[in-house]
Amino acid sequence: MDQKYVAATGLAYHPDTITHDMTDYHVFRKIDPLTPALILEMGFLGGDRALLTAGADRVAQGVADGIGCFLAGPPADETPINP
Repeated sequence: MDQKYVAATGLAYHPDTITHDMTDYHVFRKIDPLTPALILEMGFLGGDRALLTAGADRVAQGVADGIGCFLAGPPADETPINP
């Protein structure tokens, strides 16, 4: 998801902003472990406001591309990563 979203929007990926509360979000524990789930933050309201308000089509395309990539599965030469 992150690679497709970054490619579509041009926004940088900020892995250092992913907190324990995000990765251990209570809803993730309430669903079946095999159910795909993610928290998707689409940008920062301060610095990314122009894209988020005037570039909604690019934001939507990034989300759609990420979902499409997930549904297609990993390329044949790539080993899936288990969380």
